[in-house]
Amino acid sequence: MTEVRIGYNANTETNLLTYRVYFGLTSGVYTAPGSPRDLGLSLTGGFEIFESGTYFVNLRAVNTSGQESPFATEINRFHALGVGLGKAN
Repeated sequence: MTEVRIGYNANTETNLLTYRVYFGLTSGVYTAPGSPRDLGLSLTGGFEIFESGTYFVNLRAVNTSGQESPFATEINRFHALGVGLGKAN
């Protein structure tokens, strides 16, 4: 198991509740164990992965009514267990 860390730009909505990260091993299919994961209001966050491979990651903002924004731009990185991914914006 390895933690993957990401960073992102702030949402400017006044009713922001959390950022929600989605991730998986197929583009647009975010079904890896632990996905989605709420990251709170921090501008950096992380999640744990349990197998090596290319991970596809996306992010949504969630407001206090539970509404989610559209997905941000998907990023992908190959990750081998035990080796850090680094920061992506």
